[in-house]
Amino acid sequence: MAISATVFFVLCACALFFVSCASSKNAEKNDAIESNEAFEASSPEGKDILFYARNLIKKHYGISNLVSVDVFYKESIAAAKRLDEAVAAGIKDSERLVSLYFELCKLAAMLHDGHTGISFPQTITPYLEFYPFNVSVINGKLVVTSISTEYDNIVGKEVVELNGKTVDEVLSALKQIICFDTEAFAVTQACNRINMRDALDFTGIGSDDGILRMKLTDGTEIGFEPISYEAFNNCSFNTLVTSVERTLYVDSLYECYDLSNDTLFVQYNSCSNADGYSVADFSNDVLGFIENNGFSRVIIDLRNNGGGNSSLLDPFIKKIGKLISKGKCKGFVLIGTSTFSSAVLNAWDLKKAGCTLVGTPTGGAINHYGELGYLTLPNSEFFTTYSTKHFILDKNAAPGSIPPDVFVELSVEDLRNGHDSQVAACLEM
Repeated sequence: MAISATVFFVLCACALFFVSCASSKNAEKNDAIESNEAFEASSPEGKDILFYARNLIKKHYGISNLVSVDVFYKESIAAAKRLDEAVAAGIKDSERLVSLYFELCKLAAMLHDGHTGISFPQTITPYLEFYPFNVSVINGKLVVTSISTEYDNIVGKEVVELNGKTVDEVLSALKQIICFDTEAFAVTQACNRINMRDALDFTGIGSDDGILRMKLTDGTEIGFEPISYEAFNNCSFNTLVTSVERTLYVDSLYECYDLSNDTLFVQYNSCSNADGYSVADFSNDVLGFIENNGFSRVIIDLRNNGGGNSSLLDPFIKKIGKLISKGKCKGFVLIGTSTFSSAVLNAWDLKKAGCTLVGTPTGGAINHYGELGYLTLPNSEFFTTYSTKHFILDKNAAPGSIPPDVFVELSVEDLRNGHDSQVAACLEM
C-alpha cells in the first residue's frame, strides 16, 4: 500500500515527538542525580536512602509524570542528612532503623503510586510502640473498632480529636508516609497507623510524654500509654465485630456456595492460584454450578482482593459476560477499599461484561501504575517495590477509584451485628 509524502511526514514527526519526550525525561532524571552527586552519605542508613532514590529514579516507569525528579532527589538528600546527623549524635541502632523506614515511606509517598512503597520490615517490630486500640472510618466518621479490655469499652463510638488535633488533621499528617493513588486507600491505611506511636511521632501528631489523648463526640477523653509490639499482640480486646455472616468471613483464596434466593456467591480473595486447585479449575466449577443449577443471580466478591495476576480470571469473565448478555443470569460485583491492583482490573472487566458494581470505591485507581519491580537496600536489607507499567482502563475516567454503580457501605450496626448489607442490597436487585 502506497503512503503519501504528507502522511509519511506526519508519522515521522509523531515518532520524533515521542522520542524527544522520552529523551527529555531521561535527561531530567540524569540531571537530578548528577547535579547533586557531590553529596555522599556517611551513615549506612543515609547511604540506603540515596541508593533507593537513585534506583527509583532510574527504574520507576513514569516517575517524571508523578513528581518533580529534582525535588524528589533533593528531599532524598535532606533525609540522608537527617539520618547522618542522628547517627553522629549517637542515636540507638534500633532508632536508626525505625527512622530509616519512615524516611523511606515519606519519599515513596511523594509519588502517589500505591504500588511503589516500602515493605514493612519485621526487623523493626521489636522497637516499635503501639496504643491498644484500632479504628476505622465508617460512614465518614472515625470509629473505634477495638480497644484493650484494660480501658472502658468504647467500641462503636466516634473519635473527634487525637492529641488536640482534629481527625482530618491527623489523617492528613499520616498520609505523608502512605503510598496511595486513591483517597479511599489512603484513609484506610492511615487508620492502620493511628495506633502506632512511632508513626504519630514522625508525622508530628505524637506528644512529648508519649501519651495519646483521644476525645470522643460525647466529650469522653481517654489517655493511652504506649506498649511494645509483643504486649500489643498479647492484649485482650473488646471488638465491634464479634460474629459475621458467612459472606463476610474470609478463610481461603477463593470459594463459592449457594446463597439461596437462587443466588451463587463467589468469593475471590486473591488473583493467584491455590495449591492443587487453580483459578482455571475454580472458574470452570463456578460456571458449571451456574449452568447445572440455573442460578439467576451471581455475586462475585472482590472486597478483600489485593491483586496478583489479573489474567487468571479473564476466561471466566468472558464466559460470565456471555451468560449475562443471553439473559441467563444477573451479575453483581462487590468492591471496596481493599480491592486493589489486579482486582481493580478484574472489577472493571466484569463491569464491562455486564455486572453491576456494588459497595464502596476501590482502594486501587482505575488508571494506575503497577506490575511490580523489586529492590532490596544494601545495608538495612529493607525490601521495596516500584512500578514498571502504566495501566489505562479508561482514558476518559476521572483520576482515582472505580466508583460503585450502587453505593452501599457497611454501618456500625451492620458490623456490630455481623450483617452484610452489601450482599443484602444485591439480593434486592
